[in-house]
Amino acid sequence: MEIIKVVLKLFKGKVHPPGMIVSNRHKFTYKSKPITTSGLIILLERKSSHYSRKFKCKYIEAMVDYEGIRFKIFLVRQGGKGKYKALLTTDTQLNFTQMMDIYKIRWSIEVFFKECKQYLMLGKSQSTNFDSRIASITITMIIHTVLTLEKRFNAYETMGELFKNSQKQLLELTLWKRLDTLIVAIFGLLLDLLEIDFEKLMERILNDNQYEQQYPAIIHSLQDMLVDKSVKISA
Repeated sequence: MEIIKVVLKLFKGKVHPPGMIVSNRHKFTYKSKPITTSGLIILLERKSSHYSRKFKCKYIEAMVDYEGIRFKIFLVRQGGKGKYKALLTTDTQLNFTQMMDIYKIRWSIEVFFKECKQYLMLGKSQSTNFDSRIASITITMIIHTVLTLEKRFNAYETMGELFKNSQKQLLELTLWKRLDTLIVAIFGLLLDLLEIDFEKLMERILNDNQYEQQYPAIIHSLQDMLVDKSVKISA
């Protein structure tokens, strides 16, 4: 309830947060009388309950007050023996279908955070710098968005497999970058020892047809060095 108060105050009543509350934890005012969610169910279930075909559930809706704030509360039960769950919102114009359509977005948000924590190491940054933490979270969200788009366009893998394969490719790219740096360093050392001018050597290689015919073989050999050929080297 405190979060709702803060949101209403911060956005001056223009944002109406929907949410689920624990049954019987709060006493609302219904028609000038204090009442809990269980009391509302007993009072309204027989006369004011409805059935939603879209969501296949039974629900009760009522207007209540809590500490000076006007709420619309929905008491929802799925199945004949299920327990009622209480949803409420400060947007008193919402009907049940609209409320459920908004609230079910919450599941997508929970899945998003679960995948980011499980596969993309969200929250694992050890930096004590605030800007670095913000950058880490932002990069994680961008990566998740890109991978989600990849899955949408090419839905051949589960999201978990997609994350694992992408992580593997990133590790391979990192390995190749290290090997590339090492090769360049060794090559530069050899040129210095042999007192060979690098620019003249490259000019000679590029202008020699014999070397040009060997380029495909060199590239193919470099590709074979990688365990997984998902990382391609282009000529």
